[in-house]
Amino acid sequence: PSPTVPPLCVAWGCTCQGLSDKLGTYPNHWGEARAQPGAEDFWRHFKCTTLPGGTLPPTPQPPCAPWDCTCRGLSDKYGTYPMHWGHAKRYPVAVSFWMENKCNTYPGGTRPPTAPPRCEQWGCSCQGMSNAYNTWPWSWGTAASVKGAVEFWEENKCNTHKSGQQHLAEGEVMVDGVG
Repeated sequence: PSPTVPPLCVAWGCTCQGLSDKLGTYPNHWGEARAQPGAEDFWRHFKCTTLPGGTLPPTPQPPCAPWDCTCRGLSDKYGTYPMHWGHAKRYPVAVSFWMENKCNTYPGGTRPPTAPPRCEQWGCSCQGMSNAYNTWPWSWGTAASVKGAVEFWEENKCNTHKSGQQHLAEGEVMVDGVG
């Protein structure tokens, strides 16, 4: 008498759930089934749809998951708020998310009294800065001592004059058309 050859499926109990549990197989994911003789054929023949442990496989996380895909979460995680990137500038995905969602949040949900946007005092415009500090293309006026003013002027390539003034050349000023 010849010994009985066990069916190939004995390794996983000859059930769809056993195949999922033993080989990590679930719909659209073979796990280790392709390395196990007969497993792939068994799965297809019995139209298995089981999941390892009977639970769903892990869902891939979106790139914004570290901050819960919210503006507030991004502010809290990276210290970002309007006109201030905090640590988010190191992460292009965070910067894109902030811009695309027009975020306007602050860490902790409230605007810190000591950290207003650096340009608020002059209205966040080149003209506002020129009017407030008498800046113009050849002179910082009184803006040189204002935190963030020089950076704002350079980043925005400002080229404005105090309203009503036009500087003809360094040191020459025309006020309301009179030189």
